[in-house]
Amino acid sequence: MIHFLKCSVTNTLIGLVGCALLLSQGCTRNPVRPLDDIALWEYRTNGWIIYCPAIGDDGTIYVSSRDAYLYALDPNGPLKWRFLTQQSIQSPPVIAPDGSIHVISEDEYLYSIWPDGTLRWKVPTGRVFESLPAVDADGTVYYCSTEGYLRAIGQNGNQIWQLTLESGWDCSPAIDSTGLIYVTDHTGSPERHSRLLAVESPGSVLWEFHFPQYCDTSPVIASDGRIIVTGDTTVYAVNSDGTLGWKFGVPRSDILWMDLFADPVVGPDGTIFVPVCPEWMGRPTGGIPPYKKSRLYAFHPDGSVKWVKRLEGTILTSPALGKSGSLYAIVTDGGFYGARLYSFGSGGSIRWRYKMGEASWFGSPILTEDGRILVGKEFSLFALSADGDRAETDGWPNFRSNLRNSGTSFPP
Repeated sequence: MIHFLKCSVTNTLIGLVGCALLLSQGCTRNPVRPLDDIALWEYRTNGWIIYCPAIGDDGTIYVSSRDAYLYALDPNGPLKWRFLTQQSIQSPPVIAPDGSIHVISEDEYLYSIWPDGTLRWKVPTGRVFESLPAVDADGTVYYCSTEGYLRAIGQNGNQIWQLTLESGWDCSPAIDSTGLIYVTDHTGSPERHSRLLAVESPGSVLWEFHFPQYCDTSPVIASDGRIIVTGDTTVYAVNSDGTLGWKFGVPRSDILWMDLFADPVVGPDGTIFVPVCPEWMGRPTGGIPPYKKSRLYAFHPDGSVKWVKRLEGTILTSPALGKSGSLYAIVTDGGFYGARLYSFGSGGSIRWRYKMGEASWFGSPILTEDGRILVGKEFSLFALSADGDRAETDGWPNFRSNLRNSGTSFPP
């Protein structure tokens, strides 16, 4: 609620103008305000922010919200424009090489939006799903639908091809430097096994790798070209020819949390970082709930354990790597609620942690090239100082790989 000063007509007019501006921006309070310590600003929306933003070449911050809007923010926080879909946005923004921004909405459309906030095109997607789009070097957009298809959409919004899957609707495609598209697909119901498919244009399967269990994390492409997938209690590295590179069985007390937001990230030296949290087995008598005890694994490229960090808290989202080699992760107090931002150094040592507040935290953090950490919670996007660090651009250092969220292993 906005309260107006009663001292003069001028103040009342200023208040009315301010109210109109806030309503035009879809916010219930001043969206940009200074915070304390390392926090720089906060932008509020009318819906939860559950995905990390994307960053354009000019530094514009694009963030999707459950209030059905795509927001474009100035690097310092003020609103540049916003674009309304008809229902909650179901994906992070994905930026194509020409600067167009793509989001999937629960209104069952894939939207392509120009950098000035105008609609380029929209195409129907079918029923609501959890697959996040990826975009290749030519601007082709790929996603998996609930109807059981991997679809390729061209720059003008036309469907180029589609591949029939057995499932795959909750898997997000990944694209390597040669243009191969990787998706995980679920087979053998009710046994619930999975397979990794390598797909080449125009929708033909080059090879497939079968997992003996259910995998629902999206493929991540390591620096050596191997495809990293986690399933049940195992981390897999599949070679680019479809053979097994290596696998690592996580101890039963560290059962992987099968969640879309817990995809691994990979450093430029090939180190693979995998967030792990225990399976919920109920609260032990007089003990801490198991979901509050997480592990962060770091693997050498050959699959041997580089280090493992045990934490009193839950890592449910992908971490992010900085140019300094530091790793940044949101660690919640339990479930999604209440969080601290951790900065990990060499060997998993804790460099610092910052209390983010008693709220629900869903999105993965990212670093910008101008030295800011961006992370979303409930109705806000926060910008924090990275203390001189900046975005890593090699490897697969963020959720969906890079600052464009393109899901590709090559520079955007």
